[in-house]
This record gives sequence, structure tokens and C-alpha cells, in this order.
Amino acid sequence: MTDEDIARQIASNPDTFDTSDLKGWVVVRPFEALEITALRRRMKLSQARFAKKFGLRLRTIQEWEQGRRQPEEAARILLRVIEREPAAVERALAKSK
Repeated sequence: MTDEDIARQIASNPDTFDTSDLKGWVVVRPFEALEITALRRRMKLSQARFAKKFGLRLRTIQEWEQGRRQPEEAARILLRVIEREPAAVERALAKSK
């Protein structure tokens, strides 16, 4: 079977997901437990200080880092922003108090 045959089968399959309208969408990949730990350690923060600084529950941080839970989509987005622009998150949280 050629690549063209496969492409034709995909195009003719009514169950195929149409991705043409998803252009420009952002997909936030999951964080691995070690990535969360590494992010926190790069910031030189304990789990408790990281949680307090960014408005998260300590237990949640512990469960993420131990691999017992995965951050949901909103939390993954927050973690990415913390990773890239921690000061922006701090400013936003300070204004909401």
C-alpha cells in the first residue's frame, strides 16, 4: 500500500477527525513529574513556597511531582507561563489580591 492509498483511505473515512479548522490553536503538551520538579528547583523554591507563590495547593504540587496526578489543561498552561514568564504570573496574582 502506498502513501497515496493511505491518504485516500483517510480522506474517505467518515470517522476521520478534520483538523483543517484547528490552524492557529495552541496545544499544551503534558508536563512530566520531573519537569515540574526541575522547574521548581530552577526557581530555587521549596514545594511549599512554589505553591504559595503561584496560588497552588501544596498537596497538588506534591502529587504532580510524585507522578500520582497529572496537571489538567489550565494548570499545564499556568505551568508553561510560570516556566517562561514567572514575573508576569506574580504581577497578575498580586493585582488580584
